[in-house]
Amino acid sequence: MVTAIARLVQPQESVRVAQRGAQRVIAQRRGLINSAHGESALVLIGDASSHGCSIQCASGSLRPGRFVSIGFEDGTPLQAIVRWVREDRAGLDFLHAVPAHLDVWQTLIALDN
Repeated sequence: MVTAIARLVQPQESVRVAQRGAQRVIAQRRGLINSAHGESALVLIGDASSHGCSIQCASGSLRPGRFVSIGFEDGTPLQAIVRWVREDRAGLDFLHAVPAHLDVWQTLIALDN
């Protein structure tokens, strides 16, 4: 079941300083996140790297330590763990680096570098 998100807040700035100290461009694309409990939600994916990404989502069910899958309607989802949650944002660490053959992810990562 896909939960329709009533609002997706757009960032007010296109560049910000990431928690790890490097300046990053927020590249965004709509995606879909699925929890291990069968919950689904639409998200905005940004700050992507080969090892993780940040998301923006109105779903209140994300908690640090939860396992999820995240992807696009037209692609293979990646397995991840939720590392942090702040209001309508969360940070995910992928369980494995993004494979080179996943073009949509590679494009998003390239926009952030």
